[in-house]
Amino acid sequence: MDIQSALDQALEESHAANLWDQALGILEGEMPKASFDTWLRDTKLSAHEAGVMTVAARNAYAREWLESRVAVACERALSDLTGADTKIRFVVDGEVKDADVEEVLEEEPEARGFAAEVVDATRYQDEVRPEKVVVLPGYALRLLEHGDLTPKQMSLWLGFRQAVYAQRKRGEGTVRNIPHWEVCKFAMMSRASYFREIRSKEDFVAGGLVEKIDSGSMGDANCYRVHMAPRLTRRDCAAIERVLTTEVSEASTRKDGVQKAVDTLNALAERAPADYLEAEDITIGDAWPRSVAEIVRSVIGLEGDLPHELADAAERLTDRILGAYGQVVITHYFLTRVVPALGFSHAQAWAIILLRDRCWFDYETRSQRDFVIVPGGLRTLAKWVGTTRRSVELWANSPTFTAFVQEVNPGGPRETFLKTGEVFWVRQDEPLDLDSEKVSLESEKVRLGLRKSETLGSEILRLLERKSETLLKPLLKPLLNPYLNPYKPQNLPPPAKNARKTKIAGKVAVNLPSGWVLDRILQGKVISPKILRQIRGGSGQALVSWLLYALSPEGEGINKPLNYALDRLAQDQQNGAGEKYDQLAAVPPEALIEVAQAAYKSSLTHHDYDNPLVALWLDVMGIGAKERAVTLLRLLLGDNAPIRIEREFRADTWQMTASGAWEHNIEIRSEQT
Repeated sequence: MDIQSALDQALEESHAANLWDQALGILEGEMPKASFDTWLRDTKLSAHEAGVMTVAARNAYAREWLESRVAVACERALSDLTGADTKIRFVVDGEVKDADVEEVLEEEPEARGFAAEVVDATRYQDEVRPEKVVVLPGYALRLLEHGDLTPKQMSLWLGFRQAVYAQRKRGEGTVRNIPHWEVCKFAMMSRASYFREIRSKEDFVAGGLVEKIDSGSMGDANCYRVHMAPRLTRRDCAAIERVLTTEVSEASTRKDGVQKAVDTLNALAERAPADYLEAEDITIGDAWPRSVAEIVRSVIGLEGDLPHELADAAERLTDRILGAYGQVVITHYFLTRVVPALGFSHAQAWAIILLRDRCWFDYETRSQRDFVIVPGGLRTLAKWVGTTRRSVELWANSPTFTAFVQEVNPGGPRETFLKTGEVFWVRQDEPLDLDSEKVSLESEKVRLGLRKSETLGSEILRLLERKSETLLKPLLKPLLNPYLNPYKPQNLPPPAKNARKTKIAGKVAVNLPSGWVLDRILQGKVISPKILRQIRGGSGQALVSWLLYALSPEGEGINKPLNYALDRLAQDQQNGAGEKYDQLAAVPPEALIEVAQAAYKSSLTHHDYDNPLVALWLDVMGIGAKERAVTLLRLLLGDNAPIRIEREFRADTWQMTASGAWEHNIEIRSEQT
């Protein structure tokens, strides 16, 4: 390159850098200061050619944030400055490293390091290395269960994800020179199978969780974008879209629509995802939105960057859903040694992973149990892993597969288990000797042991009996409930709508909310606009907590419980009155309303202290809290809540007898109000 060319290139780079600085000045005036300082201030121009500016962000998350939030605004600012259509491309600055760089220590004896001998206590610990695991969001399994990913696609995503994980953990956004065998090792597939999958003509593989992208300046033969978090299933996207469309359709202007969308997303983030994701009659369309933000754009009709408040609400809901299903833990040993050595198919491998994840957990003994009840039995298991029931039935004849999973008859009344589902024994540890014949012998020993076992059936029946108890007993403290594992998704019965009719005490039908949502509690109540602005985005559960405090003996003297609770919520939108009030507000609405119904009928006494929820209610409200219970029910369910209170009164009547004389009758009557 001659001197003149070098000078021209330097001037062009300087001009481009100056343009980006000017664009940053424009964006700084348009964005909230905190957002600009966090995401844009430390960006820098990386390249400029053919009407495309390449801007470097500090890490992969920052790049994704900029692409989804401000790319359109950046392109608009650059186009205005250059007078020509200018595109922007965000990349990760390969030179930016984490700040925690070790300082060079002086050559002192203590600074020269040390030697250590690593030992393990047992052969199992030494060979299996159970601490070396792959951890996936539990939500990822829904992609299998809903049929959005095949087992092979899930395996391929797992392989890509694990291949880039170590370098990504060190803060390196772009991971270079990844050998294909690193993906194959964790994807449980051969080299030939791997290349068949990635040579697809489409721009994405693994159900869109791995995308083919332009390598640009990286010079690699193949370049992929690997999504570390699972995408939402088609059905879940449709469920969210339905709720959002229902609320936004009431807006009269685009601005009102945006605010309703923000409020709706924040309200959903406060609720258990099962309340709205498991709703019935969900219509699944052809489109598969990439994210909650994409759903919002479709419903409101927005193009380009979402308003910051709306984008934050969409991200918050996404985190709430992905975090609600716990985590799946799979050992490296199972993926890299057990599956290939025993010749498991992808469907068999994921069947074992799914069943292990769903095994019951006993809080009383703090132990993971080795059985699982699958509603629908083999048919459901086949659906989860994208195969036929006939194939799953054939697995039962495979001595290697039955060393990990066996369908068992736990004894006891057969109809008890048929109503609940089929019972499967699931191996929790990994075999040390992976010779097929020896694993087959282990399988037969397990089969004989299960046949002779007299404790498994009684243990499952005991847990089933506890599971069938009324909601009042187990739901106060989940730790008292041995069939719930806090790290696993729970199979809650799907509500048909956001509210459902429940029969209380065999007489009164009440529309029960499926979760304490602030807007629904306040529906029909006259609230000042100022208070509504102050409590926007507040927690419905926190409001219930303050209502309980205001109605309790400790809140004596509070004449207007709702006004008091709203005032406290305006001061802190997320936190309730604390301790026992928060505990009582945290129980499911159905359980709280049921115990309040029992209280207003004066059917709760100190003899009911063996029921944990009743004991908590009496601790908060005291014995004889009939009027408090009535007030609470009216505040939670509205003035039209069908509360029947019997009132006795004296009725004086005069009647003429057959002889023509008048007779005075005094009668004690009762009426319901």
